Amino acid sequence: MSQLSNKLTAKAVKNLSYNAKGKNKYADGGGLYLLITANGAKHWRMDYRRPVTQKRNTLALGSYPIITLEMARVRRDDAKKMLINEIDPAEDRNANKEKKRAQAKNVFSRYAAYSCINIPPILVRNVPVVPFVMSRK
Repeated sequence: MSQLSNKLTAKAVKNLSYNAKGKNKYADGGGLYLLITANGAKHWRMDYRRPVTQKRNTLALGSYPIITLEMARVRRDDAKKMLINEIDPAEDRNANKEKKRAQAKNVFSRYAAYSCINIPPILVRNVPVVPFVMSRK
């Protein structure tokens, strides 16, 4: 694992701005850097190699000032720990997002099923509405 030099300071990160002619990537060490876009937005990124394929990849860690320098360093360290265990942080993040998306997908149908038991049927022009609502996909 490369040495983590922590070159950036909180004050320096706050004062950095976009440079049209110069560099806009400011390294902190261990693959972590701050990327400044043309509109002045600051984003934390980490470069690493995927454990299986050894191809280069970039992991987005969040945007400054929501993610501070210290928080970005913690996220970098967490990603490095995953890489030591042969886990790709980007693939792990995507798997977690997909899992949450699948759980949220069934919330309406579970609520509708619960409501059908506890709420009397709704009639529109003497036709029950609930079977039509629950059958939507």
